[in-house]
Amino acid sequence: MSLFDTLYTARSGMQAAQVGISVTANNTANANTEGYSRQVVDLASAGTLSTRGLLLGQGVTAGQVTRAFDAFTESRLAGERAGLSYAATLSTAYASLEALFEDGSETGLPALLSGFFDAFASLSSAPDDAAWREEALAAAGELAASFSSTAAHLGEQAELADASIATEAALATDLAVRIADLNRQIASAEAGGGDANDLRDERGRLIGELSEYVEVSVVEEGDGSVTLLVEGEALVQGANARSLVTSTDPATGLQRIYLQGDDGSRTDLTDRLRSGSIGAAIELRDERVPELLAELDQLAYDLVIAANAVHSAGYGLDGATGRDLFETPTAVDGAALGMRLSADVEGDPDALAAAADPAGLPGDGSVAAAIADLASAALVGGGETPVDALAGLVARIGSEASSAYAEAEQRQLVVDGLQAQRDATSGVSMEEEAVNLIRFQDAYEASARVLSTVQEMLDTLLQI
Repeated sequence: MSLFDTLYTARSGMQAAQVGISVTANNTANANTEGYSRQVVDLASAGTLSTRGLLLGQGVTAGQVTRAFDAFTESRLAGERAGLSYAATLSTAYASLEALFEDGSETGLPALLSGFFDAFASLSSAPDDAAWREEALAAAGELAASFSSTAAHLGEQAELADASIATEAALATDLAVRIADLNRQIASAEAGGGDANDLRDERGRLIGELSEYVEVSVVEEGDGSVTLLVEGEALVQGANARSLVTSTDPATGLQRIYLQGDDGSRTDLTDRLRSGSIGAAIELRDERVPELLAELDQLAYDLVIAANAVHSAGYGLDGATGRDLFETPTAVDGAALGMRLSADVEGDPDALAAAADPAGLPGDGSVAAAIADLASAALVGGGETPVDALAGLVARIGSEASSAYAEAEQRQLVVDGLQAQRDATSGVSMEEEAVNLIRFQDAYEASARVLSTVQEMLDTLLQI
């Protein structure tokens, strides 16, 4: 082995150390970059050379720069992010619903329902008292307004969920297009034997974002690209991306979500998506909010029908009868939203029917008492009292809200755990990089010293 061979060996050590320092510098610079995976340079012996019966090494080569990457953890993390986004969306919605049905509030529906029955109980004891009449009429009006506004707010929750489906479908489509473009770039870069580590990291970050909208299954292909499946349907395949689009269902007026190809063909995913924020929005809009609104409508309908039946049989201070207390709903559906005082009594406290017999005017309060007694009458749905039915509705919201909060908290813990597991594998440790920097620096200096020593030897040789 000649001195020139030793020069080349020393040079290879310096070059490998330079690559190592460059990789370390890049890791350090991206320590806080979201989705970045720590990179490692693969160093390998350059082989040996047989010289005079001796096998002598020829230095070192810097091979590929690879990512510290755990595909299994990344896949689990994407799935759990979809679950967390689903739970967080439900949790946020239930926070609003709980505030809407707040039991302890003086202006909440439970308090106003109790206040309505209490006001008619008070009126029954003094049916000729103008103040009690005004209070009873005001209590009935406030109750009707509360039912209507509560139903309107529930409807708004469903409308917000419906609107979010279209917005988030567009955002998810944009991510799918960007992922498909990264697939093309990665396949092109790696086809020539190059590294596409940064592109892969960016693609992984975008897949994580996409998973917050819809749950995706990731399939790694041989050319470095990935196929993303949504409910078994390809959203991204190679450099091609399909779109998540929405259109209004003419039968319901609500958005339906489709997977659409370049040829215009569509696959309806509305009834299949049950994860991610889009899945949560669909569930809120199609199931959870309508179920709550149906219970509220049933309560309002049964209460109005029962109250009107009692009230219309009674007599006001003017001796007139046949007046409804509330506007009579035509159906259960929409009864809460349409609940309001009857035009027969609105603005006229004397029109409230408190007496069962005109001969008992003005001191007969038996009809007012009968309306107050409806509080304990099994008149709602399957035989519940109005107070119990509303309490059951409030309890249901509280129970579902607690479940949503608990699920969001649990899924957050799982995501945090997986993120910590990912960081342990792929994250950048500044302490470890500092050690690597010293290691490569020492290797560079040692190789440079060898180079300098060989140079001196050659100078000596030339002087002989």
